[in-house]
Amino acid sequence: MTSIGALNEDYAKTDLADSLNANLQQDLYFPDEDRTSVFFLKGLLEVMDSKEATLLHYSEPIFDTSGSLKLKDVKPTRICELSSAELMVTTNNIEYAFMSMYDSFNTLFMAKQENIDEIVRNMNWEAIICDEQTYMDWFLPKK
Repeated sequence: MTSIGALNEDYAKTDLADSLNANLQQDLYFPDEDRTSVFFLKGLLEVMDSKEATLLHYSEPIFDTSGSLKLKDVKPTRICELSSAELMVTTNNIEYAFMSMYDSFNTLFMAKQENIDEIVRNMNWEAIICDEQTYMDWFLPKK
């Protein structure tokens, strides 16, 4: 996000952005905006399955489609087929939810339990962990 100017200076990592931009000329590409990466979805589905959820409920705001899928039958590629852009998915027991973020290549992962940092660590995810006090636009450059 630093490389596209989407983080404020408190969070920006200019050294990493410089390295990334230098390597974009090679076989390295940004993820698609508005979508959760298929490479990340397998882990999200594993976490959702860990609390005995049986269904995934999804909602796609652009074309106003929604529905449910059996969690045990869902493959990451199936999730990608549900929407061409934004998508929100939650478990039937509402323990977990995730959504792609509009105009971003980040995924917002939400959990009821307080040990979300443990989930992030166990899944080897890169994350910024937020709480009730975190503003939705925490990452925007300061004006």
